[in-house]
Amino acid sequence: MNLETQLTNALSHITDADIAKASAQLTKQRVLLQSTQSMIAQVNQTSQGVLELLK
Repeated sequence: MNLETQLTNALSHITDADIAKASAQLTKQRVLLQSTQSMIAQVNQTSQGVLELLK
């Protein structure tokens, strides 16, 4: 295997790792967003329930 092939392979591995890292970060942010949205929905439901009890 010559130097050019080795460098190309190394760059490919680095690029793959960068893409995997970005994908993992995106997935993490999506999970955090979904959990936040779920918590807000629960708070809204609870608030509505309390308001109904106060009527």
